[in-house]
Amino acid sequence: YRHSSSLYRLSVHYSFWDGAMIMTQQSVCLSAALRRALALTYILQTATAYVQSNSYTFNSRQHSIVPSFSSRRISCLDVEIPQKRNSRRSRFPTKLFDSAGETMSNQQPFDEKAFEADRLSKDALAMKEMEQVATEEFSKLRTPWKWTIRKAVWDHLEKNDIAQFPRPVHHRIPNFIGADEAAENLATLPEFQSADMVKVNPDTPQRRVRHLVLENGKTLLTPQPRLRTGFFSTLKHGTEAIPSEVPIDALTSSKGAAKHGTPITLYEKYTVDLVVVGSTAVCPNTGARVGKGEGFAELEWGILSQQGNLDASKVLVATTVHDCQVFDGGVEEPWKSVMAQQR
Repeated sequence: YRHSSSLYRLSVHYSFWDGAMIMTQQSVCLSAALRRALALTYILQTATAYVQSNSYTFNSRQHSIVPSFSSRRISCLDVEIPQKRNSRRSRFPTKLFDSAGETMSNQQPFDEKAFEADRLSKDALAMKEMEQVATEEFSKLRTPWKWTIRKAVWDHLEKNDIAQFPRPVHHRIPNFIGADEAAENLATLPEFQSADMVKVNPDTPQRRVRHLVLENGKTLLTPQPRLRTGFFSTLKHGTEAIPSEVPIDALTSSKGAAKHGTPITLYEKYTVDLVVVGSTAVCPNTGARVGKGEGFAELEWGILSQQGNLDASKVLVATTVHDCQVFDGGVEEPWKSVMAQQR
């Protein structure tokens, strides 16, 4: 959905090497890289629950784990357990989650300042890593044209002052002027109105989308940014978990989702009816989109479809962007410059 009244539906097409998977409206083919990512996600989730309850430390260099669905060894995080005197405690817990999927660790009060400081530090680290990839390894990328598109769109938004906080928009899903109007356009879709659970990315330009999901009595499924401070959380306003007295605006930020949301595990059963993603650029003719270059939209789609939480052949994928982020065939900027570079 663009900022204007023109409406577009996106089918989803990603290259194998860029997103570690191939996605079309008919099928989802998981690569070895994505299978390893799924295994690592589960390992991190279970290890974190164990560490929280036992105050142990991570060792990221010495161990590897073989998941049941793969014959290849995967280098990943393991838990280093210090020796305890006079203890016959098992190396690993026999049960990490109760019947409702809740972790068995003691729940500590939510520390907003600590969470925000942790989130910002990890976000800054990720931004620095992405900038390094863009500047030092550009020539090695198998899809350098995507970075050409990203940089052209980011530069155009900044140069023409179409961007808004957080700025600069480089290496982000850009927050554009008119994001709220684009969200309102999206809310007119029949698929949005009929959906019970909507997955929305955690980026700033889609904050109004998350607000509308909750305002309309739907269940919001949202990941923590870059999956660095958590997995997925569900939120539904006006319930026992989130009373109607809690302002919806307090639920739509990453901090609010972490504070008020219900964390879910990898194997919980639920059904996603609509997926909303953030984009740097989109093509209305093919349904292709370019994100910020980290592949989390693809990873999250792969996890949800692999776990049976969405039907990849039926679930609509939508995005909200500014008009200049929509490919027009190279007639106007920034696309005219992009096409000139490709030639």
